[in-house]
Amino acid sequence: MPKLPLSNKTIFFLLAAVISIVMPILSFDYGIVEDAQIHNDHGRLLLEYYQGTDSLAAQSPFVENGEMIHSLGASYGMEGMRGVNIFGGFFDLLSNFLYQYSGIDGVFEFRNFLNSIFGVIMLICIGLMAARIVDYRAGIVALVAGVFTPLLFGHSMNNPKDIPFAAMYVASLYQLVKMTYSFPKIKIPQALLFILTTALAINIRVSGILLICFLLLAALSWWIIIFRKSLNSSESIRTALSLSWKVLLVGFLAYIGSTALWPYAYSNPLAVPLKILTEVADLSVFNAFQLFEGNWLNAWELPWYFVPKWLVITAPLHVVAGIVLVAVPFSKKIKVPTIQINRLILFVILSAAFLPIIFVCVKGTNLYDNARHFLFIFPPLIAAISVGFICLFDLLKKRVFKVALVGFASLLVLQPAIWMFRSHPLEAMYFSPIVGGNKGAFGKYEMDYWGFSVKPAIDWLTKNAPDATPQKPARVRLWYGCQLKASYYLDKIPNLQYSTAAPNSPDWDYLIVMTAEAKYNPLLLKNWPPEGTVHQIMAGNAAVGAIVKNLYVPTPNNAQAAEQQAINQNTPDAFINASLAWYNAGDFNRCIVMCKRALALDPNNFTAWNNICAAFNSMKMYHDAEMACGEALKIAPDNQLAKNNLKLAADGKSAVAEPDISTMLNLSYNYYMQENFVHCIDECKKVLKLDPRNATACNNICSANNALGNFSEAKKFCLMALEIAPDYELAKNNLKITENELAKAKGK
Repeated sequence: MPKLPLSNKTIFFLLAAVISIVMPILSFDYGIVEDAQIHNDHGRLLLEYYQGTDSLAAQSPFVENGEMIHSLGASYGMEGMRGVNIFGGFFDLLSNFLYQYSGIDGVFEFRNFLNSIFGVIMLICIGLMAARIVDYRAGIVALVAGVFTPLLFGHSMNNPKDIPFAAMYVASLYQLVKMTYSFPKIKIPQALLFILTTALAINIRVSGILLICFLLLAALSWWIIIFRKSLNSSESIRTALSLSWKVLLVGFLAYIGSTALWPYAYSNPLAVPLKILTEVADLSVFNAFQLFEGNWLNAWELPWYFVPKWLVITAPLHVVAGIVLVAVPFSKKIKVPTIQINRLILFVILSAAFLPIIFVCVKGTNLYDNARHFLFIFPPLIAAISVGFICLFDLLKKRVFKVALVGFASLLVLQPAIWMFRSHPLEAMYFSPIVGGNKGAFGKYEMDYWGFSVKPAIDWLTKNAPDATPQKPARVRLWYGCQLKASYYLDKIPNLQYSTAAPNSPDWDYLIVMTAEAKYNPLLLKNWPPEGTVHQIMAGNAAVGAIVKNLYVPTPNNAQAAEQQAINQNTPDAFINASLAWYNAGDFNRCIVMCKRALALDPNNFTAWNNICAAFNSMKMYHDAEMACGEALKIAPDNQLAKNNLKLAADGKSAVAEPDISTMLNLSYNYYMQENFVHCIDECKKVLKLDPRNATACNNICSANNALGNFSEAKKFCLMALEIAPDYELAKNNLKITENELAKAKGK
């Protein structure tokens, strides 16, 4: 490469310093991903365990029959939280511990900040590893190539599992590179750093055990290469024995060290990591149902090439095209005295990149969330490509060829660099020009499976929601996945308000739609954008989300008039007519209220019970639907309509997953609108067991108690809601109602 005014080493560390400053600053632009809540809760439980206040983090993630508890996603209770004990949780524990002293306002802002630091560690270790194999020219190339790999950069900001693991994975490989140069000796500082980084990698993801295998592979390969002509000599055997016990000891200490911050592993430090590894490899309890090559596929329908293709179509061209360069260092024209390259080390690094992919292709492991679990293969691959690039550069004799090579490589890097700049903060949504970029991937491959678009949508609404004020905030809904992705930010914005209102309701203003919702609505992507869209969240030239304005018309068939007529007539038939009118209008809560009015006049009214069952089915409240149909069939045991509704309820109930916080809050809202205030309170208390600081649940309990006349209890929960979210306007209004009623009672 051309002579530069600064040394290559200086340039490398200047670039490293820049990304060390820029990436943590940029991390505040990114939102919460789907799994952030469960990992934060895991960190809290780990911290409480070490503080001696809770033991859940030490409990087995397996039930009595040996099956692993499913805890993927946000649908979990305290029992489900045991499932996360399959992870050691180093990053989760570290983030919860350090947050206490960080001074950063917001635990998830801090988690993203810390996440970006692990991203920096990952990128710098890629460069250091390439530099150690060749020189700092390769380090510079590797650092630049890593930064402008959008998938790595984007996930570095808010992926609390895959990026910390990738960081420790490449840090361990870097120490392995240094150790290999010292064989048959093993320097203690290098060994200790390998033990530390490998132990942390296993603690984050148990597949880090592979690093111990790569250490053994490096030692064995080194021995065979050095003594290939005299394997049976006494010197060969002595060297083999000496090196063997050293690497076995290092590997054993790394393996045992992984359990140091893993309470469940204390039960059997030798067996637990391997047991978890085999269980995860055979994981079958989770079916992600993913869009791949234009088809929605179940886990068991994914083709063997699922992971390789995902990695290719989401990698930038400088990585895909650069793969051919990994063969260059193995050329006989490359001489060790000319360029300090160790082919053995490069072989081990390439094994660390490709063997995990080969394993899942052969094994058929259950896969989900695209290929994010394989982000860790990019660092060693990029390091190897960078080594190959420098080798090719040095092989070229003519300056014009060298300039052409650098120019071509720069053009390849420029494409993702421009894309990242334009699509910030959605770098993780990158698709390669190989598939036509994001526009070509739309409708063929799943894009925003993790909620990257939610915070950009909220940021847009903060600036662009017309007529939204702190006095009358715009009410915003999110349907898909963990609701914390939206509620965490909405609760902090004065002119926006998190809403759990039902879809067919006037009680919300905007809905954030994720493209991943198409797995439940096959026509969503075909008819994109959704009706009522006022803004699309774009990654490149394709949408990954949309903001939809509420177009709901509450009384398209004059249901309100029917209700007023029923109130005037006060007969069961009139209320039944009103219930049908509300049902046809899509307001199932009001339909149920009308039916209850009919039942108050005629407790044995079959039609009322059957209509209630149908309304509950429409809202997917299948348990309540079963109860209502049961009452209908007590009155008319042979009625086929009620039997059909009962079957719908039973089928729906069996297909519904364990309720998550969002579902419970929606249930509480529905119960409130049905004037079933006791059940509204019950659902909200379930939410508070999972999330004690859920302001919406506290406010709903306050509102329901106001309706029941329990004003002292209502005041307690209104104050709790306002302690959590001081600017929560709805809670302020409910508190005023409560205090007015308490004042009236005191006046009497």
